[in-house]
Amino acid sequence: MNEPKFQDFNDELTLEQVINKLENHKCLVVFTKADGSITKMECSAFEIPGSDKMDYDLTNKPDLLHVYSFDRAGWRSFKFSRLISIEII
Repeated sequence: MNEPKFQDFNDELTLEQVINKLENHKCLVVFTKADGSITKMECSAFEIPGSDKMDYDLTNKPDLLHVYSFDRAGWRSFKFSRLISIEII
């Protein structure tokens, strides 16, 4: 059985690397919410059948990542600067 690939941000992933992971895999992300609490979310940025695709707009808000949350069955966003870890699941 393959172990999930865990990425701790001590390794300093770039925004482009995180986007690539989200566009190609289902991931578990851990991030700090605006209220300071830490949360986990199973998500991806690849197209989900039956949902509208949200595109990255790196010109106006380059720190904001749009992802499909499997937990909430809808599109959500979080800031790259608040990302703690990402794990391919």
